[in-house]
Amino acid sequence: AVSACEKGARWATALGLLAEMARRGVEENAVTYSAVASACEKGALWRLAIGVLGATAWRGVDANTVTFNAAASACEKGSQWPLALRLLTALHGRRLNADVFTYGAAISACEKCERWDSALGLLATMQGELVATDTVACSAAISACEKGSQASQALKLLRTMVMVRVARDAFSYCAAMTACEKAEKWPVALEVLGEMVDEGIAKDLFTYSAAISACEARGQWFLALEYLGAMAMDTIEASTVTLCATIAACEQGAHWQPALEVLDKMSKVSIHKDVVAYSSTIGSCKEGGQWRRISELLHGLRGAGLQPDIAVYTAAMVARLRRARRAQALSLLAEIRARCIPLLSGIDLPTVA
Repeated sequence: AVSACEKGARWATALGLLAEMARRGVEENAVTYSAVASACEKGALWRLAIGVLGATAWRGVDANTVTFNAAASACEKGSQWPLALRLLTALHGRRLNADVFTYGAAISACEKCERWDSALGLLATMQGELVATDTVACSAAISACEKGSQASQALKLLRTMVMVRVARDAFSYCAAMTACEKAEKWPVALEVLGEMVDEGIAKDLFTYSAAISACEARGQWFLALEYLGAMAMDTIEASTVTLCATIAACEQGAHWQPALEVLDKMSKVSIHKDVVAYSSTIGSCKEGGQWRRISELLHGLRGAGLQPDIAVYTAAMVARLRRARRAQALSLLAEIRARCIPLLSGIDLPTVA
């Protein structure tokens, strides 16, 4: 009955059954406590899972590795990395052997809290104890490095996975690509994507987002559009992030036509167009000298109930001046001042003011 509660994540019922067993004098064992702790873990109730593990001591039940794993996994879900590490120490103190699940939960807890150094330390300990590493543990460590802005370490781990014959998945690659993007190593990020394609690993939304973001940073607008097309071929729905990054890539290359097409696509697929999307599109039109279109986009932005940012205001004022509409440019400048928005550094508008 307790095992059934574990599978259904019915933690309250599992705790009730455990209490009933104690009341009736039914013998309890590690399997029972492991099932109850696991039910609490599935409910992301780390405090209760720790409590169940603690109860084994005063009830005279020898907890096993599975019991500790359930508690460690609950701590991981609750982002309680110090507790996960303490459980690992306690497990060794009871002369139990930690397995790949114990270490995986502890490393994932460190990843959630951006403790990349602790994650790498656990991975090294894991290898030192001859515990076989797996994709989950390595990917979590790579993600921890990504969140800690440790691109070199993330790439090193990705390469090491090949050497120790651990399969790399979409999450491993995506975390490494994002780490490269954050470190402005955009060519390397695209190289990692190439490796992923060569291995025949199916790409997901997060992979495409990382790849398109790398294209945005390098101004590779054509490649960004190709990836956007590939997403459609893979029947992966584009997100606000991927579409905005594609528009930003077009802006850097001063390619206003594809930027407008992507913005229009956002309406067709019912994706919310935010200020960033409008701002990047207006920026691409500014670079392309499309003054009338800037005015139209500003009108659309306001119609969507959005407030322009300083980049939009600046482009719109330049557009007004280029079309000999000084009064409208002055009106925008007055609006900026009324909203107390500071002008961009280096912007000089003597012909307006």
